[in-house]
Amino acid sequence: MTPAASTRPKRPPRGSRARCLLLTHGPDDAVAVRLTSLVHPHALIDPLRHRWIPRGPDTPREARLGDAVGLLSDTHREAVTAWWLAVRKRANTPNWDIAATATIGGREGLVLVEAKAHDRELKNDGKPTGNADNHRQIEAALGEATLGLNAISPG
Repeated sequence: MTPAASTRPKRPPRGSRARCLLLTHGPDDAVAVRLTSLVHPHALIDPLRHRWIPRGPDTPREARLGDAVGLLSDTHREAVTAWWLAVRKRANTPNWDIAATATIGGREGLVLVEAKAHDRELKNDGKPTGNADNHRQIEAALGEATLGLNAISPG
């Protein structure tokens, strides 16, 4: 990074990022009501039991499921990482604009949000392939997830 770049003011979030930070900003009870309204009647987010990432503009980092402490146990984070990646070096587990623990159908689960504020945020070309082994592993993981989701909610 050049010296000029390090002193340049950070650009404020725009688009879906800004909206996600606004949605998750404020007192826990108010945020839980807003998040629950997104997923009602399928899930409930209780401010006394559940956690979410990000937590507004003061804690803006997106949730990476492989290291989302507070959302998943160590065992579950390891399982997600092993399911998603064949080669871990310089690789990343899924990122979500918002992730929250929740009660879903009477069981503890996760709400995962990938937000788009406008059509310019949609892309057909996907991400660079990177590691071919990871690419194959991720394709298999997505296929497995698609089968599981279609089994409980066809289409």
